[in-house]
Amino acid sequence: MSDAGLNGTNVLLVGKTGVGKSSLLNYLYAREVAAWGSGKPVTPEGIHKLPSFFYNDLKVNPYDTAGMESGSAGKWFKELEAALLENGEQDIRDWFHTIIYCVDAQKSRLDDFEIKVIRSFLESGNRLILALTKCDIATSSQCEGLSAALSEEFPGLPQVRTAAGNQGGFAPPAPLRLSPDCPTRPS
Repeated sequence: MSDAGLNGTNVLLVGKTGVGKSSLLNYLYAREVAAWGSGKPVTPEGIHKLPSFFYNDLKVNPYDTAGMESGSAGKWFKELEAALLENGEQDIRDWFHTIIYCVDAQKSRLDDFEIKVIRSFLESGNRLILALTKCDIATSSQCEGLSAALSEEFPGLPQVRTAAGNQGGFAPPAPLRLSPDCPTRPS
């Protein structure tokens, strides 16, 4: 069952292969908790629970996912459905309180299949946040252009801008405390 209530909020990170989902997680933890790299996909298929952390007084239970591609979005959703059933849930909203859809800030637009994926999450009543990743290596005009395109396609949908990750030496945006059930602590 869900980690809702006193057990915190469950957050699912979603996006295309290579957009920086794992790097965003590493940035938040200020250390490597998720493998990252360039080239071929790094995160294996499925949904992967990572150690919980506290953001201010809120316990956050993050879940990383394998990247999506245009020809594999259907397969990705089938894996999500299987994981929901395995977790004892029938609706994604019962397991995940927020979905963060990551988009590489160096892109000028979303692919058509990404728009369909985001719309399906929204139409199902999910809380969604768009994360523009790699803003530290994109130009300001790239970030602004993508942000404007996203605002036009999804008016009112919250957006956040993130850096490439802690491998660039970035500190997290606010002090994080790892949950007591987390086996290791950040340095």
